Formats: sequence, C-alpha cells, structure tokens
Amino acid sequence: MQPRRSIALVPGDTLFTITVREAPDTSRVCPVTMTSRTLDGHKLTVRFEWGEHVELREQGSWRRTHWTFRYAGQTDDELDEWQQVSGMVRLRPEPEELDSDEQFARALLARVGQRVAVVEGEELRRTT
Repeated sequence: MQPRRSIALVPGDTLFTITVREAPDTSRVCPVTMTSRTLDGHKLTVRFEWGEHVELREQGSWRRTHWTFRYAGQTDDELDEWQQVSGMVRLRPEPEELDSDEQFARALLARVGQRVAVVEGEELRRTT
C-alpha cells in the first residue's frame, strides 16, 4: 500500500510533509515522518492548465485544473509531490467553489515571485 501524505503550507512560507506508512502488522504503530522545507517562492515558475468539465450530481458543474510549480532547471522527474497539484473549481451554481487541492495551489501561486513571507502582518525577508 502506498504511504499517505499530507502537505501543508504554513505562515512563514514553510512546507510541511507528513507521511504515514502502513504498519507491517496490525499490532504495531504506523511509522510517521514529518519533513519541512522553506518555499523559495521568488525562484518558482508556474504552469496552469484547465482540464475537463465534470458534472457531479447535486454538486453542479466543475472543471479540473492542473498546476506545476517548478524551480529553474527542474525536470519532471525531479519534482516533489507538492509541485504538481490537480484541483477542481465549481463553476455552477455560483459562487465559484474550490476543492482543497485548488486552495493549496492558489496559496502556492500567491507566493510565486515573492522574496518575503508575511506572518501576522510582519514581513520576514529572505536572505538568500
């Protein structure tokens, strides 16, 4: 079974990845790891693509989105999981609604090109 991962972007532009792996047997605790890294938003470039339309019964009309957040010189094989995001946007009925993956992608997008992070109204400047 594939490990389950949760990725969070927190104030200060830090990405946390929490990975839960399946325990070898049910009597053991699941191995969990957490890693963090600073998001270098000023070094990212973005690619956005609209995907197909999806009609969901009782939930309206949605459209898939595909985002890629790449550092200069990175190939597809070098991208981390957080750098490729597929989300969905509800178009009808209005107002527009974003799924959690789309919200994450747009939070990343808001940091692209930025050399500072803002935490509780205070700018934290990058030194690199």
